[in-house]
Amino acid sequence: MNVLKLQKKYPQFQQSDIFGLTDAFRKLDVDDRGWVDEGTAIKSAQNTERQPYDVVRQALREVEVGSSRHVELEDYVDLIARLRQSSPEQQRVGTGPQRVTADTAACEQK
Repeated sequence: MNVLKLQKKYPQFQQSDIFGLTDAFRKLDVDDRGWVDEGTAIKSAQNTERQPYDVVRQALREVEVGSSRHVELEDYVDLIARLRQSSPEQQRVGTGPQRVTADTAACEQK
């Protein structure tokens, strides 16, 4: 799937974010198969998104990975999108400064 299609499907990402995720995925796909196994995707997401294994594993369960359990580029982008959407801290880390709202202010005070 090309960058423009991914950007349309995931509008929360800037084009540079999509390029970065695509590049990161290609580095994981060392055999150039077009997919990585779940373990590789989980480990990468844990490191880049600073999330514990259980959080990443749960987010991956929500991604529509095929019966082969191979994580393709679109699945990987979906995984990262779900992780960044799951917490205000990840939204700030992943997409730069965030506008403070009543919800985020309440979360930060806890």
